[in-house]
Amino acid sequence: MAAPTPSPTASSLAPDWLGDLDIWLLSQGKHLRPWQKLGAHAVTLGGVSGTAFAVWAPNARSVALQGDFNGWQSQPMRHRGDCGVWELFVPGTGVGAWYKFDVHGADGRHVLKTDPYARETELPPGNAARVCAPLDAACAALPDNAPAATLARSTQRPPGSGEAPMAIYEVHAGSWRRPWGADVMPTWDDLARELVPYAAGLGFTHIELLPVNEHPFYASWGYQPTGLYAPTARHGSPEAFRRFVQAVHAAGLKLILDWVPAHFPTDEHALARFDGTALYEHADPREGFHRDWNTLIYNFGRHEVKNFLVGNALYWIEQHGVDGLRVDAVASMLYRDYSRPEGEWVPNRDGGRENYEAIAFLREVHEVLQRELRRKERALAEAATLLVLTKNTRRCWGTRTNDLHPTAPDFTGADSRSLQRRREAGDSLHPDRLVRAHGAALATPTRPRRRSSRGGPPRTSRACQQAQRGRLDGPGGTCAARAGRAAP
Repeated sequence: MAAPTPSPTASSLAPDWLGDLDIWLLSQGKHLRPWQKLGAHAVTLGGVSGTAFAVWAPNARSVALQGDFNGWQSQPMRHRGDCGVWELFVPGTGVGAWYKFDVHGADGRHVLKTDPYARETELPPGNAARVCAPLDAACAALPDNAPAATLARSTQRPPGSGEAPMAIYEVHAGSWRRPWGADVMPTWDDLARELVPYAAGLGFTHIELLPVNEHPFYASWGYQPTGLYAPTARHGSPEAFRRFVQAVHAAGLKLILDWVPAHFPTDEHALARFDGTALYEHADPREGFHRDWNTLIYNFGRHEVKNFLVGNALYWIEQHGVDGLRVDAVASMLYRDYSRPEGEWVPNRDGGRENYEAIAFLREVHEVLQRELRRKERALAEAATLLVLTKNTRRCWGTRTNDLHPTAPDFTGADSRSLQRRREAGDSLHPDRLVRAHGAALATPTRPRRRSSRGGPPRTSRACQQAQRGRLDGPGGTCAARAGRAAP
């Protein structure tokens, strides 16, 4: 295949957006914050205000830019061959502009693609990306930079300070309560006013949101994301999501997001065969196609793909102020034969079933977050096991089913009164014990979550036993069970 070349109509006088160091870091998959250079950025170059666009598509024959600023006509981009990135600076284009990439792939097809690094996209089924405010300005809205009075309020509530057992209220933002009407999707500001005080009033220490990344198929509940860097437009703008995060922290709570780096859907406008080749996914379907969910599996062995995902984990915590991540579908990442019959999977280099590349990826995510965010709480979890790392606790493994890890502690539901009684009585809970709300069972992307039927551990308080039987009632329904009900 001939090397891609920029169109002769592309301006050779346009200023460079990528510097030599950026090119080297991106080519090596070592750019710690790739979102700072890839995507769309409203900047001033050479004294001219405009927007710099950059997209990784190393095997594309050409890439052009379409947007509302050029009448949705293809505007050729320049190829930076050393790193496979196409870039273009468009003077006069600023925040609020909508755009797509016209990728002429290695397979000869022209496909309009959504920017993988888009920080805001259209409300589905639309899929154009939007130029957002510069990241430095956006960071000013993060909770860490909130007014002193707001931060003072956040320190007044013991549960969020690490002094109380960890109690997580897990919820799907789109289907929680809906007091505004069954057909009305709540905004982030609505949830800040209603959900945050509701969870805080029940004595929870953390809110865990099902994936908030943009996703075209609503019934997936976010577990088949196409826009890893964009909060879904169903609930409002990225700025509104930051206000929600700020409200969570102001109430003395912390926020965990479900995060899906295991697989992505096959939608043509997204990552699938992005440059006309299997770029983000494996070319061999025995490695790159997930039989259970009809999705594509990330190629963790490709350093640019790993850079995309590791950078995304850091992005949500650093740019949006999120406190932790729960990694979904980890088992499907760790084992090459996951849900595959004999002869339909590719062994590792030693002939085994372990996915060394996925293991290395998860290790790198953990190391990067530890190194870059030592003052923040990190949470990495999987549907069967949950590893929680915090500033003040030791490492512990928990499990929801004793047949997986017979010696691990079971989780119990609890309401605010039982938690308060435990604190007042000096109940000697294990310092690493994780208390999760009944009814917020972890699930695969293919089915709605169901109320758990597990029993509690010995010597559980009456309030906890009632919670386990689904009797912890409030205006939002039975604890988190109704919070996890699918939308009509």
